[in-house]
Amino acid sequence: MKPNLGKVLVPLVLFAHISLATPFTYRIDTDTDTPYLKAPVHLSIELNQTDPKPVLLFDFAVRKNRAYRLEQFRTLTDDTPHHTHHRYEYLLYPLREGNISVDFHLLQRLSDDDKIAYFFSGDRDDFKKLETVDSEVKLPSVTLLVRPLPPSTELVGDFKLHHDLSAEKTQAYTPVSLHIALDGEGYPPIVKHPLPSIKGVKIFADKPRIQRRKTAHGIYYRVTYTYALSAAESFTIPQRDFIAFDPRKGRRYTLTLPRTRIVVSPVDAAALVDKHDTPPLLEAPSYRDIFDILGYLLAFAAGWIAALVSPSFAFSRKKRRHDHDPFVEAVKRTKHPKALLSLLLAADNRAFDEAIKALEAHLYDNAPLDFKALKRRLQTITRKDNDA
Repeated sequence: MKPNLGKVLVPLVLFAHISLATPFTYRIDTDTDTPYLKAPVHLSIELNQTDPKPVLLFDFAVRKNRAYRLEQFRTLTDDTPHHTHHRYEYLLYPLREGNISVDFHLLQRLSDDDKIAYFFSGDRDDFKKLETVDSEVKLPSVTLLVRPLPPSTELVGDFKLHHDLSAEKTQAYTPVSLHIALDGEGYPPIVKHPLPSIKGVKIFADKPRIQRRKTAHGIYYRVTYTYALSAAESFTIPQRDFIAFDPRKGRRYTLTLPRTRIVVSPVDAAALVDKHDTPPLLEAPSYRDIFDILGYLLAFAAGWIAALVSPSFAFSRKKRRHDHDPFVEAVKRTKHPKALLSLLLAADNRAFDEAIKALEAHLYDNAPLDFKALKRRLQTITRKDNDA
């Protein structure tokens, strides 16, 4: 820091005046009094207890003002009794040209060892208020003369531009992704329109992703803009120039997003038509299938009629159900999933719901099916129903 003569004399005079009434000294520093608009100003405030008799506490803050944006950069607080020392560091970004004033709030709180001991003697269920004698201390304001930026400046600081395009060739209506990143130190590099509109192109944009990291000199920002670009025909991403100004070096520079041609291949109209019916169309049953189903139904009915007229029905009912159940025989005789599905639907038995679903999934959605295993399972279900 290189304070000018005026900056050195003012703190010394104020220190001589205030030190008569306060048990501490203070120091306020800025790395510049004439910043550019939005250029960060390193502001530091140091409070140091000089009278070791009282227990001294500080309540400090920089007053808010629409004329600047404030980022707390670093803080050191040492509240060792009788030797309190605080240091606050900020990055202040002026948001208005001309003279602006930065004001402070400082509350001095005095106590003693007995009050501190009493305050800490209770437990969490016995809250005790710390007794202090509070008084507001008036610190001098910091006045900054804010200079204007060069015309058309969008970025203030030392930044770099990165871009990443997923592909330079695509098919119609298949989007390509574009990432634009600005990173460096300075005012947060948030730009309203990093990518201009492109005729015939649908642009989908996410909210900018803002990352910040503290460094030895300030705050390092990275802002990423993400886009998806979709079009029916080839198009060009136009060149985009970001006008930047580095206040530390006093230089103007340009970051360029290059012009890029995106080749879009038309989609074959025939390829857009699905050649397969989803679900497949139901085929009309053949005469063979009809005769098979009729045969199964007749066999099923004949079996029941024969059982009813047989005198030995009451004694051999269980055996015939196991060995000569007409429905089981009908299931065994089916050769095709479609015929089995028709048989199960005709039976109208909720016990066959899962089998019907499996057959429909196979016939209409091409789902795999173990036809023989399904038939065995149906025979087992039928016999259990008969036993019940």
